[in-house]
Amino acid sequence: MMTNKKITVPGFFTFMLAMLTILLVFSLTALSASDCNVITLKYDDFYSDCKSISILDCGKPESFKVGFGVSEGTKDNAVIAVEEGVLHAVGIGTAKVEIDGKVYSVKVEPAPISMFLLMGQSNMYGTDGNSTQLVANENGQVYSSYCHPAGLTTDNAGKYVPSALTGEYSYINRVGTKEKLEKSPVNRLTEAGDGKFGIDSAFAYEYNRITGDKVWTVNVVKGQTAIKSWQKGAAQYENAVAVFKLAQKLMREEILAGHYVLMDYGYLWCHGCTDRPNSASDYLEGFLAMSKICSRCGAKITVT
Repeated sequence: MMTNKKITVPGFFTFMLAMLTILLVFSLTALSASDCNVITLKYDDFYSDCKSISILDCGKPESFKVGFGVSEGTKDNAVIAVEEGVLHAVGIGTAKVEIDGKVYSVKVEPAPISMFLLMGQSNMYGTDGNSTQLVANENGQVYSSYCHPAGLTTDNAGKYVPSALTGEYSYINRVGTKEKLEKSPVNRLTEAGDGKFGIDSAFAYEYNRITGDKVWTVNVVKGQTAIKSWQKGAAQYENAVAVFKLAQKLMREEILAGHYVLMDYGYLWCHGCTDRPNSASDYLEGFLAMSKICSRCGAKITVT
């Protein structure tokens, strides 16, 4: 037998008030979400898809500084910065901005990065070319290091490696100088560096486009070198290893600082004409010996 339950007037109003409160909470949550959209960036990304931008909260970085004159354990200055009207991700964490009249929460995450050692003869270096030939990568996506063979030795390799991937000073600054990178800035292959014609810039562009990883190319080429110059104990090989070991050391520091996550590493080889008088079997033997040693060298970059 069914019975009818009556809702008293006070009980009815209490019920309606509770329902209105729930609706109000959901409405405010939706309003908050719509008024504060989220932009997710990777470290050293640039965001320029706007007409106007202002920082409401630069954030409290979770990452640490790397580079010349930096005390160990010093946090980055901010999560974001605005440079010439462009938003720049300069630390790991969250921040808040106003873009074209709307409020956005900006989340900056460690950037995936892959690192490559470039070796061989002059074709691997390429040329500066002209404006119709240059490959200019997007700013903040590609880093490059160039070792000019005329002055490179195992003792001065730090002149050609940056003290930070986003810096302008060389690794040699770690011993107290203020020397800028020898001839080539880290952003040489980007729009800010005017780009370059060669395997390095084109390879970095395609690798970044396909994988989404940032790319660091460490170019240690030398023209008119035979395969024997790239064997363990030979000057050119030892110079290249000295540079790459310092680059690996910096990469580990950047990863431990929270800026990057290493995705892959390897080397590219472009070489040939100097060894034309020699047999293919002799060349193959030299190449395989070099490749085996390079693989061992690259394995040391792993950060645990």
